Amino acid sequence: MNIVHKSEVDFYFRPISRINVIIWYIYSLKWFYLIRFLFRFCLNCEFPNSIKDKKTRLPHPYGIILSSKVVIGNNVTIFHNVTVGAISTGKKHGSPIIEDNVIIYPNSVIIGNLTVGENAIIGAGSVVIKNVERNTIVAGNPAKVIGIIIEDIS
Repeated sequence: MNIVHKSEVDFYFRPISRINVIIWYIYSLKWFYLIRFLFRFCLNCEFPNSIKDKKTRLPHPYGIILSSKVVIGNNVTIFHNVTVGAISTGKKHGSPIIEDNVIIYPNSVIIGNLTVGENAIIGAGSVVIKNVERNTIVAGNPAKVIGIIIEDIS
């Protein structure tokens, strides 16, 4: 009969118990946190918890960064390489509010304490630092109004 000291048993079984804890943790996660983990490390995207029930569409989910303080409405479409960030100091400190049915095209930056109105469209490569009115199309650096969306009167 072999006599084994308790420290040797702990040494041999400690890695196995760590692997079991990691596997248990992965299986016990809620789906949202697992998906957020995959987005963060595989697609270089970061999303706050506030968008999980908003029906946000991400046609090309690569390189999207959303501040944890951003407020996003329903049916927002965000394309790749978009940054929606907060400013912590200065006159424009705060985070953006993006209302319902907004489309944000690739490589856009929305930063500061501003509001993007309903049904607005932000063109590719735009830098938005001022409020965007509802039913408008903005583009450029800095973003300027290039069109107005008119509702069909039938």
